[in-house]
Amino acid sequence: MISQPPVGTNCCWNLCTVCHSSISNTSADHNLLVPNGSYALTAGDCMRCSCSANNYEQLDCSPVQRRGCPAVLPCDGGLKLGQTTNGNGCESKICAYSGYSNTTSLRIHTALVTANQTACDQKGGAARTVFAGSMWRMSVISFHMVLILICFL
Repeated sequence: MISQPPVGTNCCWNLCTVCHSSISNTSADHNLLVPNGSYALTAGDCMRCSCSANNYEQLDCSPVQRRGCPAVLPCDGGLKLGQTTNGNGCESKICAYSGYSNTTSLRIHTALVTANQTACDQKGGAARTVFAGSMWRMSVISFHMVLILICFL
């Protein structure tokens, strides 16, 4: 797992926008946050999850083809990881990575989730909340910086 954004990113670590995740609270990687423009390896380095500015709706996770990595279980209805159902708006579903378990052997889980969750939420979803919080913090920081500069003039 990554702990900070890759070198060269142009955002402060606390202010980066992260992608939504369908990872279960019971999974060992339930707190996985992937900043825009980066990726993280998880599930024993068997899954690569990336975040793109084109789609904050869902982490884009794919299996890593290496020895010792198990097959990814399909979602209900036989959908494979990353596949979507044919539906309009909130009826459209995607088969998303939902975590892993490693009690006796590594097992990668998937779940069928709403493909465009932000558009379906009344309040705009977590991505908008993170962005709004970031904008609020930037405003407060800017205000304080102006006050400090005025004091030194």
